[in-house]
Amino acid sequence: MRSERLIKIEKGRLVETVAANRNNHREQFLAAQSKYREKVIALLDERLAEARRGGRINLHVSLPVPVDYTNEYDQALSALDWEVEDHVYLSQTEFNRLVLNDWEWRREFAASTQSYLAEES
Repeated sequence: MRSERLIKIEKGRLVETVAANRNNHREQFLAAQSKYREKVIALLDERLAEARRGGRINLHVSLPVPVDYTNEYDQALSALDWEVEDHVYLSQTEFNRLVLNDWEWRREFAASTQSYLAEES
């Protein structure tokens, strides 16, 4: 079994990068969540009006729910806060997640926020 190469990184630079990635993620999530909430309210208002008119009652909502992974960044930042050394070693996988922002859940996050964020552009 081949082990991953470790990369020595300056802790301060890593903290800055993870914090920036975290803040960007959180902003995207909050923006998507706000748009999601607006869409759900509008959809429910339409369906309530239809039900009051005696029309078909449809309670099914088929909108992707934005998913928040801010806690993953916060956990990494907390671990770095407790680190006493000025440099840390990351595996390539950890580097991809923390520095390149390439998490296992990135596709799910994009799918749950993409349509809402596209409306803001």
